[in-house]
Amino acid sequence: EEQKEQPFDWYKSWYPLAVVDDLDKEKPHQFFLLGMPIVIWFDGKPADGPGKFESKKNRKSKRVDRVGGEWRAFVDECAHRKVPLSEGRVEDDGSL
Repeated sequence: EEQKEQPFDWYKSWYPLAVVDDLDKEKPHQFFLLGMPIVIWFDGKPADGPGKFESKKNRKSKRVDRVGGEWRAFVDECAHRKVPLSEGRVEDDGSL
């Protein structure tokens, strides 16, 4: 019995986007993969203390070391307003 070869599905594969050491943990980054805009960001918490959420606008230092967390990837589009998430910021709780 001859098996029919399945076509390769480019959308069901893993792809490297960037070298993690080259990325800034403080901001979201936009990449394009197979023509789709992708945003990646680090969702770690600030190293100077857990639990307290503080807007970056009110922070004394704009630079924060982040600990824990992981790099996340998502379609670069806000579900509500359809604007690129990569144009936003990473909050202290790790959200965009």
